[in-house]
Amino acid sequence: MTQAGPRRVLPLLTDIDPASGEVRRSVSLEASANGLSIQLVHIDSSRQGTQQEYCVEIATSELIDLIRIHGVDNQLIDSHGFKFEGIG
Repeated sequence: MTQAGPRRVLPLLTDIDPASGEVRRSVSLEASANGLSIQLVHIDSSRQGTQQEYCVEIATSELIDLIRIHGVDNQLIDSHGFKFEGIG
């Protein structure tokens, strides 16, 4: 059984309309509720009166494999308080 922890969100991009102060676009990584996957969430409200949300999900094990293959910037990870244990 997988025990769910606190929900973690890593903001990657926020585009704010300078005139209104409203968020036009945002992109973030979010852990799924069960901790078995990561979701890339893109919300686009840049068109007047519409909002589109895109969500792409990848299994945590697949993400770890990608990090092992391509590396990761530890300073970025540490600055957001994320811990990837067992990756080497």
